[in-house]
Amino acid sequence: MATLNVTVFSSPPNTVTYIIPKPPKPILTVTTSKDTYSRNELVIIQGTAPTDVYVSLEVKNPLGKRIFIDNPKTNSKGVFTSAFRLSADAPLGTYIVTATYGDLKVSTIFQVTLLFPLEVTSLRLFDPNGNLIDKPVIGSSVLISADITNIASEDQQMIYIVQVKDSELRVVYLQANLTLSV
Repeated sequence: MATLNVTVFSSPPNTVTYIIPKPPKPILTVTTSKDTYSRNELVIIQGTAPTDVYVSLEVKNPLGKRIFIDNPKTNSKGVFTSAFRLSADAPLGTYIVTATYGDLKVSTIFQVTLLFPLEVTSLRLFDPNGNLIDKPVIGSSVLISADITNIASEDQQMIYIVQVKDSELRVVYLQANLTLSV
């Protein structure tokens, strides 16, 4: 805050002090809709700045290469949004999103990882007649069942592998199957 002393010319002279508040410094924020993304996924960038202004956005990959730029305009509430899709061969690692408005600059990060966007639940064992069993008997045949849910936003190809080990943890059975989409 600043103060201003004003002398009022009167008889006798009076001094009046006015306190003049500084205008608030503009606030700039930036964030992504998620902390972790996978390749081919849509990255949504959001933030705040003064109303009806343009904000400069830049995204750099882990190699320091600029992969996205945009200049979204804030709405009447001071919110801006932008989005881009990661490439199929996007480098894994930490990405930096930088927003700039005037002399203000803020950054946030997100990760690109190889996610396993499947959820496996309800693992069950059955005998060859379809009866649920709690514990398999050595030497007997078993059927393995599980519920597999795709938690990604799009269909994906997958391979599932069944591996059976003996009491000394040696692999005695291995089978891989390809499903076209989950």
